[in-house]
Amino acid sequence: MDTSWARRIQSLMDARGEDVQDFAHALGVAERTVRYWLQGKTPQRLARKHLERLERGAAKREVEDD
Repeated sequence: MDTSWARRIQSLMDARGEDVQDFAHALGVAERTVRYWLQGKTPQRLARKHLERLERGAAKREVEDD
């Protein structure tokens, strides 16, 4: 079980102000999938790449806001 992904996903959701339903919709995945990730299941490779892009975007916005 990889809890680092769960923490990263929760941080992304918090930064975006989204709940599980909104976040799942934004990613084009089922809510159940996001819940699995939050329980520590590792996202598949394609989803990890998309999540990493979202993280980079969130980090960029934080820098721009400062």
